[in-house]
Amino acid sequence: MAITALVPPTSSALATLEAFLDELTPAASAAGATIPSSEHRVILSLIAAASSQIARHLGRRAGLKSVIGFATWCETIAAPPRTVWLARTPVESLIEVTENGVVVDLDDVDLPDDGEAGELRRLTSGVPGPWRGPLTVTYRAGWRLPYSYTVATIAFAADGTMTDAAKGFGRLMAGDELEIAGSTANSGPWLVQDATHGTVTLTELNGSPATLADEVAGPEITVRRHSTLPPEIERAALILAKTAYFGRARDPLVRREDVPDGGTTEYWVGSVGARTAGLPDDLAGQLAPWRLRAVT
Repeated sequence: MAITALVPPTSSALATLEAFLDELTPAASAAGATIPSSEHRVILSLIAAASSQIARHLGRRAGLKSVIGFATWCETIAAPPRTVWLARTPVESLIEVTENGVVVDLDDVDLPDDGEAGELRRLTSGVPGPWRGPLTVTYRAGWRLPYSYTVATIAFAADGTMTDAAKGFGRLMAGDELEIAGSTANSGPWLVQDATHGTVTLTELNGSPATLADEVAGPEITVRRHSTLPPEIERAALILAKTAYFGRARDPLVRREDVPDGGTTEYWVGSVGARTAGLPDDLAGQLAPWRLRAVT
């Protein structure tokens, strides 16, 4: 089996800075503290590290790269079994399937459970049967990951385009559902038809041309992508990142410290807490439904 990313994932972060701050800021405010913008780079690095650890735990890495995000893949299977299990999941859609070099009508291909597990069946007159010879499958799979972007350099045009003078939007891709906030005339839900660095072409959610109003850059605009990532995975990334953030200033081996009359300190021996494959047991259990046996 061989697999190639025709359009690779544009992101690997399983949570956003905005989500992290939404959880952290109330606690910090209650303690009379604030989170300075100088800490944002640190927080983003902790989110990246947590995302990488989770992707590895889930078996959704290929080499050093995460393959958890949405992408377009081409997978070749020289001797396909009766039931094929595609390497990247969940499968959003099939683009093309060829069998022995001949294009198969997609009506003769079945993706049970809406592609959630990547199971692929050959149908003959609606009845599952064997695949006949080498198989090449081009498909879109993975989760559309959380994304939030707030700047004052976004403008809109009546031709349906949204532009950013700061050349943002590099993580957006066709098919993303967006929620735009802060615009005087163009806030609301939109669908991405095409995206490049700095320019996005939008449509209505039903695919019809977008009815945008001309609007120059000025006010802060927030662009959020509708994420298809299971909330348990995003939550695990936030918990790991927050634990690392608060744990930076203390000894991670300290289990208990008593201060009165001399004090007593207990230390963990071996792994800190009950852990499964490097993750706390409770998080590992939370992530179990999405763990793969192997990814090539």
